[in-house]
Amino acid sequence: MTHELKSWREGFEPVWRGEKTAEFRHDDRCFMEGDTLLLREWVPKACEYTGREIMVIVTHVQRGFGIPETHAMLSIRVLSLRDAPSGGPSAR
Repeated sequence: MTHELKSWREGFEPVWRGEKTAEFRHDDRCFMEGDTLLLREWVPKACEYTGREIMVIVTHVQRGFGIPETHAMLSIRVLSLRDAPSGGPSAR
């Protein structure tokens, strides 16, 4: 299953650079190993997407062990990156 998710710049950028390999998320979608996540960079102050997107695959889902029952830690691996069109909001 593919889940489309907003990703604030502070969390999006390290995934984009290959430094972040996990997502801590509210588990309202019953995430599972093998799911894909379309992370869309979101700027809350502007209430808009930048156009940059990252497609990742969930390689492991951790629940419990101190993680609130409403959340899950998702191990992820990047499949693809899509930059914003030239002149788009991320160019600011």
